[in-house]
Amino acid sequence: AVVSTQSTGNKASLGGVSAMCIDKNEHWICLGTRKGWITCWDLRFRLPITSWQHETGGAVLSLTPSLMSMSSICVGVEGYSEVGIWNIESSCREKALWYGPHEPFQTTQANTGVCAMLPLSSDTIVTGGTDHCLRFWNTVRESGSFVISGPPELANTQTYKKTIVKDTEVIQAEEDHSLMMSHTDVKGTARPSPAHHHTISDIAFVKTTQPCLVTVDMGGVMKIWK
Repeated sequence: AVVSTQSTGNKASLGGVSAMCIDKNEHWICLGTRKGWITCWDLRFRLPITSWQHETGGAVLSLTPSLMSMSSICVGVEGYSEVGIWNIESSCREKALWYGPHEPFQTTQANTGVCAMLPLSSDTIVTGGTDHCLRFWNTVRESGSFVISGPPELANTQTYKKTIVKDTEVIQAEEDHSLMMSHTDVKGTARPSPAHHHTISDIAFVKTTQPCLVTVDMGGVMKIWK
């Protein structure tokens, strides 16, 4: 069989393509590269719409259309513990979800990043990455965010605040050490943690008799969450 193809590509100087996403109407495609460049192409006319580089210059690990608007995407890059929600038309970051140990946008860390993202609605998204944590974020009501699974000392000690950093609204996860002490003092038989032990690489939502999340990691493990 002969398959009809269309050829559209980035300049080699932008780096090899490491992630991509297509909007639900199939009007545009965004490509992310190993050098942190994000380019949006019009699929109807096969023309580039816009292109910009993430400030870290790190590899784009994950891209997915945001449900906040038709012209926004969620971006995860190597070096930041962040999901950035970028407006394609303005090439500006409108919102960020941050869980790293450092203040937002201040310091990069090797082998760090969000590798999997799944928007559930216009104001909720599930993420996973190099910290082995599966996180639920509420982008409107930060107190509604929580760790679905992860190391117990982390899953039970996270609090969330909303702040403005570099003209970007940031929802930041922080460790509350008083909660950590309370968790440490609890005595009893500990159950095995259901958390992943490797980088979470993909997330999917499955509608069966009971809706559930399916996650996979770099160790080859698949988990189903009800």
